[in-house]
Amino acid sequence: MKAESHIEIIPGAASVPLLLRLVAVLIIVGGLLSILFFVLVGIFHLNDDSFIGNEDISGLGGNFYSFYIVLHIVLYSSFVLSGVYLMRLRKSGYYLFIINYLILTAFAIYLNDTFSWSTVIIGLSLLAVLSVYIKKMH
Repeated sequence: MKAESHIEIIPGAASVPLLLRLVAVLIIVGGLLSILFFVLVGIFHLNDDSFIGNEDISGLGGNFYSFYIVLHIVLYSSFVLSGVYLMRLRKSGYYLFIINYLILTAFAIYLNDTFSWSTVIIGLSLLAVLSVYIKKMH
């Protein structure tokens, strides 16, 4: 008797290329870790009155920090969603990644974030890899 796999291969089904799969998994894992980080920061922000520190130095109030945390949770949730769409070879995942990346980068540059250039470099490299596979997506 011949041992057969229980997995049926659908004829004509597109398989996800390895590099695209790795980028999608990187986007999903990075998004989930960032969501976890910002949820924990949000919980800490709600429970600790001294979270803001010296408001006179930064000039930013508690409402701004709440907006910052919620914005990042939404953006990274969308990154996870775009990674899932990329695993399914959907073009909407590509476009969702671009929109989220532009918002995240613009916000980091606006705030003069120290790591904004790393965001630009990593995002552009991921975007370059995704752009190679855009024709294979539906």
